[in-house]
Amino acid sequence: MGLLADKVVVVTGATSGIGAELSRRLYHEGATAQREGYAMPSQIALLLPAKGALAIPASAVREGFFTAYFADRSDSPRPSLRSYDSGGTPAQSLAAYRQAVDDGAKLVIGPLGRDGVAAMFAQGSLPVLLM
Repeated sequence: MGLLADKVVVVTGATSGIGAELSRRLYHEGATAQREGYAMPSQIALLLPAKGALAIPASAVREGFFTAYFADRSDSPRPSLRSYDSGGTPAQSLAAYRQAVDDGAKLVIGPLGRDGVAAMFAQGSLPVLLM
């Protein structure tokens, strides 16, 4: 048995990189590694209006996301990123959220407008995390 036989070690950030390698090494030394960490969602949806008063700020947010997405040169798997038109009404925001969830989104960012955000919170529990 290894130096750490019968020991339990909590490793944060163990889903990739140094944390994942540390977990493997601890295991080989006999420890039980309790892996904790953030796992990137496989699909992210942006709910942003294409028209109306918030279209210009929404465009800046959208461009920022896509710029950061394509600038990432890491070897980590990247989630797919898709933009949905959240429209100009709370009902359109809810419809865009539901479509994103139906399409497989694991994280939804938006909507941008106050009324759309209020409509989301009025739903109570949502099936996919909303930021």
